[in-house]
Amino acid sequence: MSVQESLIRKIEQEEADVKRLGINVRYLCFCSACKHHNYLLGKLLTIEEIKVVYFSSEFPDDCRCAISQILVDTHGNRIHAGIVDKVKNTTLKNSISEKFIGNNP
Repeated sequence: MSVQESLIRKIEQEEADVKRLGINVRYLCFCSACKHHNYLLGKLLTIEEIKVVYFSSEFPDDCRCAISQILVDTHGNRIHAGIVDKVKNTTLKNSISEKFIGNNP
C-alpha cells in the first residue's frame, strides 16, 4: 500500500468517525520533513482542504507528511490554543537540529 493510499484510508475513516460522533475537528499538519507540503506545517485544515492535498493525482511518492485531528469549537477555533504553536516550535527545532547536527546521539 502506498503512502497516499494509507493517508486516504486514514482520512476517510476519521471523517466517518467525526460524522458518527458529531464532533468538530480540523487537521493539524506535520510537514517539515516533506519538501512538497512543508508550507502546510502547523496549519489547521478542514477535511475538504486535506482531501485536495492528499487525493491529488500528482501526490508525490516521497511525501512524509502526517496529520492529526484537533478538536475545534463550532466556529472552527481550536479548543487547546497552545497545541499548534507547540507543534510548530517543536517540529521546526527538530528539523533545524537534524539539518545541521544530524541524527547523532
